[in-house]
Amino acid sequence: KHFSPSDAQKWFESRGVVLKTESDGRMFPVTDSSQTIMDAILDCARENDVNIGTKQKVVGVRKEGDEEQFTVSFGDEQEEKYDA
Repeated sequence: KHFSPSDAQKWFESRGVVLKTESDGRMFPVTDSSQTIMDAILDCARENDVNIGTKQKVVGVRKEGDEEQFTVSFGDEQEEKYDA
């Protein structure tokens, strides 16, 4: 799977983030605040029931055979399977 810079631009703009292009080609929200980007990502995660874990040590990630799944191993010996 591939997510190009133009895909990212379209994704943020579709979520109401107004972007500006600097003279060197870099893009930023017109708010000049990284919180604008974080809010867009976190809002999308909530809308899609994505669980974001914090303060968890990831000790391994492995693909499950030919399936579109992978397993994440955490420092507390817990493992969780996710769809790719």
